[in-house]
Amino acid sequence: MTQLLYILLGIGLIAIMLSGLSLWLFKRKRQEWIGSDANSSMQHPELNSLDRTSMETTLKRFVQQVKRENEEIAENLHAKIEQVRKSQQEVVASTTQYEQKNRSLQLEIEKLHHQFMELQKSHALLKKGVEQSQMLSQASVNQQPEISQDVLALKDRYQRVFELVQQGLTTPEIAKKLGAGHGEIELILTLAEPIEREA
Repeated sequence: MTQLLYILLGIGLIAIMLSGLSLWLFKRKRQEWIGSDANSSMQHPELNSLDRTSMETTLKRFVQQVKRENEEIAENLHAKIEQVRKSQQEVVASTTQYEQKNRSLQLEIEKLHHQFMELQKSHALLKKGVEQSQMLSQASVNQQPEISQDVLALKDRYQRVFELVQQGLTTPEIAKKLGAGHGEIELILTLAEPIEREA
């Protein structure tokens, strides 16, 4: 806005200077006319007033033209300033809109990152669980032959004890028949029970 004011002041000063220059030139010419043609101007007074009227009219036209040009420049400047103001408002609105979108995208990214971290934790837990499950499955597969081998070895070694149990004899009766201690027979039967259940 201050630039517009300076431009208008500059144009006004130029117009005033041109008017002053024109007036000075007019006076100088007039003095020359008066000095050289003093006699002729006295003989033709209507010519002198005609020149003066013509010069005044020319100056008035010039001043009016400068005023019109100043007004046009001022109108153009006002229009351009208004256009710049509207463009600036549009840029501010666009910037605000982009900032809001940027904020919402940043929140979405943070949310997705959080979900990703949760999924990674869940994946790690699932992977660990699968590995443990596979290890347990492998261990149970590996243990089954051992259990069945243990049961077979136990049954082969103490086959007579198990035959007597199947016949319905009690632990003290089996111990007397085999000539073994009562605690030994109970221990054999106790060890065989969990192995038979697992097999």
